[in-house]
Amino acid sequence: MATAAPQPEKRETPPPNDGFLVCGLGSLGQNCVANLKSFGVPVHAINNTLPDQWEVPHLRDLIDHLEMGDCRSAAVLGRAGIRQCRAVLLLQMKV
Repeated sequence: MATAAPQPEKRETPPPNDGFLVCGLGSLGQNCVANLKSFGVPVHAINNTLPDQWEVPHLRDLIDHLEMGDCRSAAVLGRAGIRQCRAVLLLQMKV
């Protein structure tokens, strides 16, 4: 009698390179963070300064790593965890 092959286990945590980096936390950036987190993936973010207002309640708690600085800087990208991300969203930052 043949036995069924064991089923692969479902992953509870995403692999290390399964995150997303959102550059720019204006209205669109904040909504992108909230929507990405609804899929349970890690979300990193870069913004020049803390936003004047959070449009999404408790958004700061949804961001796994927030880095202040210019996303054009390799050092800022590195500190923000770009190597752990599968994609980067470049959104207009408030000037």
